[in-house]
Amino acid sequence: MKLIDSIKVNNQLGESVIWDAQEQCVWWIDIFGKNIYRLQWPSKNLDVFSTTERPCAIGLTDKDNILIVAFETGVSLYNPKTKEIIEWIYRPFKLNSGIRFNDGKIDRQGRFWISTMIESTEKINITQSGLYCIESNGKITKHLSDFTIGNSLAFSPCSTKLYFSDSNQQTIWQFDFNSDQAKIFNQSIFSKLEGDACPDGADVDNEGNLWCTNWGDSSLSKYSIFDNEKIDESLPVSQPTCLAFGGKNLDYLFVTSANYQLSKDELAEQPNSGSLLIYQTSSKGIAPTRFGEVNG
Repeated sequence: MKLIDSIKVNNQLGESVIWDAQEQCVWWIDIFGKNIYRLQWPSKNLDVFSTTERPCAIGLTDKDNILIVAFETGVSLYNPKTKEIIEWIYRPFKLNSGIRFNDGKIDRQGRFWISTMIESTEKINITQSGLYCIESNGKITKHLSDFTIGNSLAFSPCSTKLYFSDSNQQTIWQFDFNSDQAKIFNQSIFSKLEGDACPDGADVDNEGNLWCTNWGDSSLSKYSIFDNEKIDESLPVSQPTCLAFGGKNLDYLFVTSANYQLSKDELAEQPNSGSLLIYQTSSKGIAPTRFGEVNG
């Protein structure tokens, strides 16, 4: 894995990076900066779209210029160019309520899975957390609760496993996944992290290996499904947040990061903090599914 570029965007909390194979661009967000980014690759033309609410996760749709966006209060179809809310699909939270949406991912059957993050345990009980599945027909199902910071959503290539973590518990779980019925069961611990490492955003490659950023540990991990080996890759930022495969051949790895709460000394030591890091890899990913589509 070789670092080939760093797009210096000074993200406070870069997140939810996703490759758009149709437009040959990469999308991501800055939650605290209230921005959505689009980078054409490899031309590196960059567009920045501001938002009113904090964007927490994004996904592609089959409509031109329309994303599915989980803002802090709800999930909507959104045009980042015009800042138009096309439709609120589900809006359960209020601003500054102590809970917001967090990590999201579209499964290969076109459903948008979105987790929550509890920002204030004084305002919110852990039982109010949730992992939701949102279907294009409007059906919404809550699958899990009792976690603090939902993260690491990913689906195996054959759609038989779902991965999910609670960063606060430093634990990644795997579930058996019935993709026809959108049901998860047989929860088991996939990985328990140690030290300062907290699992954050994740993706799978085309062989089914899980790749996950480790917030607080200046690293990402590749978990091999063949021999259960965990391979750690060092990163030049202490707070990597999310990753996604992309590029024409899906062999680049795009990694978002955060400079939130870093001291002046830490920022001087980590000048790439808050940047989008771009790596060339020997692995290949899977093009993401769009909301409402079915791929496999």
